[in-house]
Amino acid sequence: MNLELNNKLHGFVLEQIKDIEDAKGTLYMFRHVQTNAELCWLKRDDKNKTFAITFKTIPDNDTGVFHILEHSVLNGSKKYPVREPFVELLKSSLQTFLNAFTYPDKTMYPVSSRNDKDYMNLISVYMDAVFQPAIYTNPNIFLQEGWHYQIHDVNEEMEYSGVVLNEMKGAFSSVDETIVDELNRMLFPDNCYKYVSGGDPRYITDLTYEKFIETHQKFYHPSNARIWVDGNLDIDEVLRFIHEEYFVNYQKEEMDFAIPMQKVLPAVHNRISYEVSENEPTENRSHISFAKIISTYDSYVQNIAWSALSSTLVANNESPLKKAILDNNLGEDVDLDLYDGIQQPWLVLTIRNTDADKYNAIRETLRSATSELVKNGLDHEELHATINQMEFRYRESHEPAGLMYGQRAMDSWLYGGDPAEPLSNGKIFDILREKIEQGYFEELLSSFLLDEEHLNSLTVVPSTTMGAERIADEKKRLADIKASSKENVLKYIEQNKALDLWQQSSDTKEQLATLPKIHLSEIDEKPEDLPLQIEKVQSIKTLVHPAQESGIVYLFFYFSLAGITIKHLPAVGLFTDLLMNLPTTKKTVRQLQRAVRKDLGSLNIVTDVYSPDNRSDACIPVLAVSCSVLERNVDKVVPLILEVIKDTKFTKEEILPILKQGNEGARQSIIMNGHSFAMRRVSAHHSAEGVFREYIGGYENALFSKQLEDNYDEMIDEVIN
Repeated sequence: MNLELNNKLHGFVLEQIKDIEDAKGTLYMFRHVQTNAELCWLKRDDKNKTFAITFKTIPDNDTGVFHILEHSVLNGSKKYPVREPFVELLKSSLQTFLNAFTYPDKTMYPVSSRNDKDYMNLISVYMDAVFQPAIYTNPNIFLQEGWHYQIHDVNEEMEYSGVVLNEMKGAFSSVDETIVDELNRMLFPDNCYKYVSGGDPRYITDLTYEKFIETHQKFYHPSNARIWVDGNLDIDEVLRFIHEEYFVNYQKEEMDFAIPMQKVLPAVHNRISYEVSENEPTENRSHISFAKIISTYDSYVQNIAWSALSSTLVANNESPLKKAILDNNLGEDVDLDLYDGIQQPWLVLTIRNTDADKYNAIRETLRSATSELVKNGLDHEELHATINQMEFRYRESHEPAGLMYGQRAMDSWLYGGDPAEPLSNGKIFDILREKIEQGYFEELLSSFLLDEEHLNSLTVVPSTTMGAERIADEKKRLADIKASSKENVLKYIEQNKALDLWQQSSDTKEQLATLPKIHLSEIDEKPEDLPLQIEKVQSIKTLVHPAQESGIVYLFFYFSLAGITIKHLPAVGLFTDLLMNLPTTKKTVRQLQRAVRKDLGSLNIVTDVYSPDNRSDACIPVLAVSCSVLERNVDKVVPLILEVIKDTKFTKEEILPILKQGNEGARQSIIMNGHSFAMRRVSAHHSAEGVFREYIGGYENALFSKQLEDNYDEMIDEVIN
């Protein structure tokens, strides 16, 4: 196949070719002449091929229409009239990745497979889903995935129901969602980022089926599509299929979905409430955030620098900004988060579990601590270590690697930038190392916290009545709607009957037969061999898997926890949470974490469990240590691990703040992911492994940790011992 500039291939013209050294590949950039659709192929020596089609989806309200569309188009299509092709593909495909994502300004549909035929099958199903979805002929899909009035009898109370509606009600129970959504409204009053792309439950029910269809027609068009193709594949076949099966049926349309750049406005301070249950304490449960737009999508050096700076300032309880807040009893935890992947990244510093009246003291403490850091300089060793680890993770491959590269490219491509630029950021890490000695990071810090003219702030206070008020408002709204028209109520009842009938129906054999499948002859008879060497290291059985991984070594150590009683399991879970967050006899927490960032890619210590031969009556609990490291630094791993496991200093004074931070995280997790805790709880009734996981990281573990916090002085000595 002749891949030369300006050559035309199946309706596509090849416009640019660029070597991408960081990805060990070549980027071919095509444009479909008839529709103006753009397609990038990153040719790499990777059998795990990726395809992703992305649409720029700019919300103009909070109804979550793009989130509902993302769910809905995967509920059958013209060529594949199956109720849930997504679920069926999970059963029958050899896919290595299958999903869809709604972002603040785009919707992405990615798939991956190592099998050539399966890869083309997945492309076919996804292309048909986005361009010919069944939503046009089956309104039940909108009712199920979006929202509907749930009522089956005129004497019943009417309710709202729907997959996305219920999902977002769960999301909105999180204080983090409340903070981020309000800050987006404050920072971006003049463009699409002020809206909740996932949908605000208060407004999702304003979306009509007609507007839903109209939105699909407007945005899901080849002229608004960017297609990412990655791996060792037959590009001729991919281009031919896309052109002949879909794009040939469309004409170019002028689609101007440019997002206006938000002008940075004078700072404002807002105060809002978030919902807690009626019996929850409210003392010291406020959150105070400071946020600012800090760059643009193509400020690559600055954006990576902000990530490094964020980690340096609040990585642990000894980090300078977090320590200043904790030492002055102004909060239980401090986060510094960069929200990127959008046109204008923004930064937010949040003080958690504080008192709203401490706002001025917090602001003055941050001002004082920042001024001192800017004047005396940041810890340069810490910055070097952080940048080392960031570069390690940038160069480390993740599966599917093609999706990772596609997401990076989209961070520029979507806004009219060069998709190759974010794929070639490896050179930036050396630039940042030079800037450490030039005062660059101190200037960044000063521009964020000391330039207060544009530093927005938000106080979020708990409310024990907000939930009841919200429920009462919704019930009244529904009661008024029901009372306003008996004719409409009867229509909703019939609508629910039809929806129930559709949901309870099964796909016919003929419908299922439309889904593409692969034959045995198209599958390799034997799986790819995984090289294995069994060795003895100081009499310990060791499995060695030689692999090509750019000089990176992955090490896994397993220490038996056999004999641990159920009573002590929650304490074991706490033990692993404390490791790496407490000092050792040789290093402070900052020195310890700096050593990891400097010499390792990652170091994780967790409690895990395995069932021998899938038995339900027995399990093997282990302390699992995993790390990634450059081959030249392997000899530094074992001494560091042994120091962490054997020499950590468990002191009552330093454990308590970590325990409180963990308990707040667990509380938020239960609110957001209650179903996961329920599933783990149920699993504990069926297997020994389930019991172990419940006590290590489930509801029982959360109860133990809360009991320990509430009775700290009475319990902590026994736990430490």
